[in-house]
Amino acid sequence: MTLNNFRTFRDVFTPDKISLDRQKQTGLNIQSAEIRAGYGCWLAIRVTVFCTRRGIPMRLSRAAVVFLVILIAAFVHLAHYYPQLPETVPTNFGAGGEPNGWSSRSTYIALQIGLYVFLGLLFPGIGLLLCRVPISAINLPNRDYWLAPERRGASLRVMNEQMLWLGAATIAFIAVTNHLAIQVALEQRETLGNLFWILLLVYLAGTAAWAAWLILSFRLSPQDR
Repeated sequence: MTLNNFRTFRDVFTPDKISLDRQKQTGLNIQSAEIRAGYGCWLAIRVTVFCTRRGIPMRLSRAAVVFLVILIAAFVHLAHYYPQLPETVPTNFGAGGEPNGWSSRSTYIALQIGLYVFLGLLFPGIGLLLCRVPISAINLPNRDYWLAPERRGASLRVMNEQMLWLGAATIAFIAVTNHLAIQVALEQRETLGNLFWILLLVYLAGTAAWAAWLILSFRLSPQDR
């Protein structure tokens, strides 16, 4: 992105500078869901620049980067399909994947946005909570060893990153499920199909493997191995 393009991007998406003339010149409609999603991305850029200029560390682990990318992609996905959805959208499906419950388009999008916001706060929040609760409140194998003062930081960092990996997988699963439901709403397919059940089994198996790996990782201290 060139400097001039960035300035155009900045001027259009800054709330106190939005004008109808500017929108006409750029061919953008500020009321569209795509523009609102774009403003959210621009705001994230501004936060990053603000922190960088003031020396606030912005180091993100690989898990955090993947989590943020998937979360943003989920919001962009909803913003992209919102104008295309009919006024009535299927929200409940039977065992065979056929729709058996509907709601309005705005209600469906609002519920999905609320769900993404909740998950976007839940998984990082659990990691932050672990850093603040007493050690006695954390149920962890060999807790006294792994949460000793000299190992507490590293152990909690591993647990925080694992929560982000689980959150990324959960949001990705929900986003793909939403995509299948949207395809049904757009009459591109009649049911969710077998793909949903395959994805559900993969997600459940992956979650079970994640939990087993996490438990086994803290099962034995190095002295016991």
